This record gives sequence, C-alpha cells and structure tokens, in this order.
Amino acid sequence: NMTIQMLTEPGIIGKIGMNSQGIAACLNILLLNKPLDGVPIHIVLRSILESHTLEEAKMAIQKSGYGKASNILFGDQKGNFNYVEFAGDESFMKRCREQFMVHTNHYLVRSINPDDGDFCNSYARFRTANDKASTTRKFTIDKMKKILSDRSDRAYPIWRTYEPDTNLQEVGTVATIIMDLKAQKLHIRKGNIKYLEKDSDRTIDQNSAESIGNDFVVAFESDEQWQSA
Repeated sequence: NMTIQMLTEPGIIGKIGMNSQGIAACLNILLLNKPLDGVPIHIVLRSILESHTLEEAKMAIQKSGYGKASNILFGDQKGNFNYVEFAGDESFMKRCREQFMVHTNHYLVRSINPDDGDFCNSYARFRTANDKASTTRKFTIDKMKKILSDRSDRAYPIWRTYEPDTNLQEVGTVATIIMDLKAQKLHIRKGNIKYLEKDSDRTIDQNSAESIGNDFVVAFESDEQWQSA
C-alpha cells in the first residue's frame, strides 16, 4: 500500500510532500493576469503524490489541462526530476538536467513577471538560492538547510519573518521542508527565525508510515508559506 507524507491546510488534499514510491512534489504559486478556471492546483498535486512513477505523474499533469498559474517541481528517488509552469492557457514542462533546480515566485520559462515591484522579492531570493547552490559541491541535508536558512539579503532573505505585503497582507516562512527521496525521509522545521518553536525540527521516516496530516536534492524556496527542498 502507498503512503503519503505531506503538508496541508484545512480543505486542501494535496500540497508539498512525498510518497512511499519515492515520488515528491513541491509547489510555488505564480501570479498571472489571465483567466484561471482550470483544475485546482492542489488536486493536481494530489494526483502526483498518488503516482507510482515519474511518467505516471507527468501523465496526471498533462491530463489536468490549463487554467492555472503555478509551478510544480516533481521528481523520483532515482534522481530524475522535472518542473512545469502553468500560465493560464499555456503550460511549459522541462526536464531538469543539472544537479539542482531553484524556483521562487516568478516565471522562468518566459519573462512574464518583471524584476521590479511585487516581484523584487522573488527575484532576490532566486538569485541568493541559486548563488548558494551553485557553489555547493556535495549536497547534504545540513547544507540544504543552510541555504534555506540564508538571511544574507536583509531586504529579501530566504528564511523570512512575517512582513506586510500589498497583495497577501503578510508573507513569511511558515516551515522549511527538505525531502530525501533516496532515504525516504522528510525533514521539517516549523517557523522562522522570529517565531521558531522549541523542538521545531522533526524528521519523518516514510518507511514508518507515521501520519502527521541523497543523490537527488532540489533547492525550492517559496515565499507564500513554505520552503522546501
């Protein structure tokens, strides 16, 4: 039987997480001024987390159609991973061929979101994470946690306290997630540097099938609520 470990919120059936078949998915919500009336992105995420293989996950994404504005990064425990950007009536799926992939909250395939205004935050975090990952020779859990804890950019740090936002009232880091697909373990740290709870670090072993609601390392940082890798 397949088990799924994922983060969620009330009413959401699919979000950032992994399954016992070694398939994992990460999410970044993107902004786009187009009609967004397609299959909800969280249902697409759930279909990925119910997949047994990467090809099955790709088929689920393709069947979901258009009408969304999000990025999904998904991969398997063999080190294969892809990302798809939904842009309203279009979608762009790419196979990641490098050792790492960084995505924040703006489109990469096309220059849809400018590097100014509301998107300065996303571009800044992308540059920081990409620079840190580019100089990392061997990815480990500790090194990934260090990247996702970076606060070198004072205006737009990766590990971010809650700050006022013109669109979302407040944004900041709710949790940091690192998924080791080969070892079948999900590492989670709740909170940010200002609201870091005692004993906030936790490792969930997929093999133990405990429910809480490598060679392959993906750097993926989101300003919406979560940070994941």
